[in-house]
Amino acid sequence: MTTTLFLLALTFLRVIAPDAGDVASLIAQSRQAFKVGDYATAEREGRLAVSASEHSGDMRAEALADLGGVLLARAKYAESEQLSQDALRLLRDAPRQRYYAVVLNNLGQLSLLKRNYAEAETFLKDSLKAAETFDSKDPYIARIHNSLGSLYFNKGDRGKASKAFKRGIEIIESTQPAGRTGIELALILNNLGYLYIVEKKLNDAGALFSKALSALERDGAASHPIAASVLHSQGALNLALEHFDKAHEAYRKAYAIRVRVLGAKHPSVALTALNLAVSLAADSRYQEAESRFNEALETYREATGAQSLEVLITMEELARFYRKTSRVPEAEAMEARAQVLRSDREHTVPVQQLAR
Repeated sequence: MTTTLFLLALTFLRVIAPDAGDVASLIAQSRQAFKVGDYATAEREGRLAVSASEHSGDMRAEALADLGGVLLARAKYAESEQLSQDALRLLRDAPRQRYYAVVLNNLGQLSLLKRNYAEAETFLKDSLKAAETFDSKDPYIARIHNSLGSLYFNKGDRGKASKAFKRGIEIIESTQPAGRTGIELALILNNLGYLYIVEKKLNDAGALFSKALSALERDGAASHPIAASVLHSQGALNLALEHFDKAHEAYRKAYAIRVRVLGAKHPSVALTALNLAVSLAADSRYQEAESRFNEALETYREATGAQSLEVLITMEELARFYRKTSRVPEAEAMEARAQVLRSDREHTVPVQQLAR
């Protein structure tokens, strides 16, 4: 009992009597946890930092911005956007702060997720301008170029996407010490590699994925969420090459990392389950494929809502699977459900990140 009261007292004192050092320490702990892929700890420490900053008044915008970024990674999009907007309002009075660019980048990514491409481009270009004004050699600029590349890829402008990704890679390789670039570099190498899959440059894609995984291993980040993204893309590459066993293996490894780090109900977990299902179906492994299709559908419903585009895409994939396996009544029923959902949506945009 004494120990419990002592711990509660410490927590109570930290909340009601913080100083700038407390907030800075909490932010640093959150950032370190996020860097190594421990998003749950990053969120916990980030929330403590935001709470502490309410009383101290110091570093408030930075704490809000950091937590907004963590929640973005954890697919808690509504809260991420609210915190990012709160940080933006505080930073507008001092736009030359570095975190002005960070907040704008986060908001750009959130707009991209909503497929509001015009708004996303405005946020990201403003972010790039703010970062370059603050410090033209800031390596964070590479991350903004990565976000711009993702935007252009989803808009279908692969030329601009490729240019943005390559610029991000160039910045990292020219500004960061060797051996300390793994996570940031792997992220952009992965995205450029996936673009190469779409462009049928499969050998080039494979080389980039191998380079990304090597960089992560050197950085001690072989189980990081970014490693899951690279493995997922390797699955897509091997599926395109019809190397089914390698595709299944890569998707399973990505799935395991994502469940462990992000939780079973994260949309990235659903995406990997869906692509694993497609891979298994292509390899005539129908029983497990059906299980994975259903898992993806239920996870997307919980993570993105029953009316989401991701749910629609998964329903259509499942209908194709039923036809492939000569289950015509089930295919027709699923197609009818998908058509009702499609008609309920005002707009439909292909989800280009679903690796077929």
